[in-house]
Amino acid sequence: MLVGSLNSTYGLNIDYDEFERTYLWMKQLTIDGYLFTSPGTKNAADLAAWSRNAYESEWLYAPGGHGDLDAAEQRRTADNVGLILGYFNYDFVGKAFGSGIDTLVYTEQGGIDTMPDVPGIGVYNGAEFGVYGGNGEVFFSSADGRLVQKTTTTDARWTEWVTFVGIEYSQSLWEYIDELNAPPETEPTEQGE
Repeated sequence: MLVGSLNSTYGLNIDYDEFERTYLWMKQLTIDGYLFTSPGTKNAADLAAWSRNAYESEWLYAPGGHGDLDAAEQRRTADNVGLILGYFNYDFVGKAFGSGIDTLVYTEQGGIDTMPDVPGIGVYNGAEFGVYGGNGEVFFSSADGRLVQKTTTTDARWTEWVTFVGIEYSQSLWEYIDELNAPPETEPTEQGE
């Protein structure tokens, strides 16, 4: 429908396959600011959207990549930690990457079996990170794949869930973490006579 409308309005003769190739190429080059709910903050929902976009736009795995454009490949690239650091360093207003944050700081919160359903929290296995995108999906970049990948929280590779320092999470998540870390309640003991 859209391709037909473009063809008739502008007197073009674009076939659907050509349109799809062009659209995918543009998607790989650009970062669509409309995907994000609050580009002025670094928040969990937008980290999840960033990671999903990297997967859907077929970013390449590249050591040292942070979402920047590889001129030779004409694709955005990211390594495992770089996928997340790229989000921290991307300026949505200036549409450019900075280099203000070069170390990923995180806090292990618990085993994967205690992970809440909060898009934008991280998953971890002692060596690699993923970003939970909701609906059981995890997005990550790894040397064992050419493109940013998608898997599930039930994938045996993920053993822990984490929060990233510098990401805004909801108050309800912090309350859940407090409950998770609270010492177990003990029954009062009676004093002997």
